[in-house]
Amino acid sequence: MRFSGRQRCGANTSNGDEPSVFAREGLGSSSASNSDADGEPASIDDGMSLARLLCKWSNFQPRERKLKMKTTLRAMLITATLLASASGSFAGSFLQASSNEEQLAKDTKPNVVRMMMDTGAGITNRTGVATIHIDGIYFLMAAAQVGGKAAGSVRLWIKVNGKDVVNSNTEQVIPDASFTAVLVSQGVQMLKNGDTVEVVYSGSAPGLGLIVKKPEGEPVVPSIIFSAFKVD
Repeated sequence: MRFSGRQRCGANTSNGDEPSVFAREGLGSSSASNSDADGEPASIDDGMSLARLLCKWSNFQPRERKLKMKTTLRAMLITATLLASASGSFAGSFLQASSNEEQLAKDTKPNVVRMMMDTGAGITNRTGVATIHIDGIYFLMAAAQVGGKAAGSVRLWIKVNGKDVVNSNTEQVIPDASFTAVLVSQGVQMLKNGDTVEVVYSGSAPGLGLIVKKPEGEPVVPSIIFSAFKVD
């Protein structure tokens, strides 16, 4: 039996003149007028099922392919939008800085941590003063290797535009000169073009502060590692 997907399903004629696929094949009706050569009613159940199945398949396949294509294109568009958004948020807005210099307090007054820029874009650094060049929300983190030549404590916090950031101070007790630990101060700040960020430390006694370790065959343990990046 030949079947064309362009034939209308369930009609007796396809255009008013031409018989439909069901009529041409003797499948258009289940009445007794459809008889075989001996005058017996023709059995049409199998033919009807096959014809209807083919018709439904023919009409459904193009719609299914279009639906899948639309879904795929929509997913590609969403992915591209997310990637573009992430790229716009992070590109050109980060800083990584550190220092291999020991920085010990001479008194109990606060000191700006000196550090050199390792890499970055959109944020510049000058001996520990980081300047923001793109408005946004930034994540800031300072991790210092603290210790010294005396017992006492070391504190570490962050300043923005020369003012202490509220609740950013951290403290590490140094029981003796052989002790060392990593002290971290971190937070999220809304910053604008031209704003400055500084990391500050103080010691409870002279000789306390940020130290450097140089293990053989391993990277240097810097006195400070500072990271800043735009999150929105």
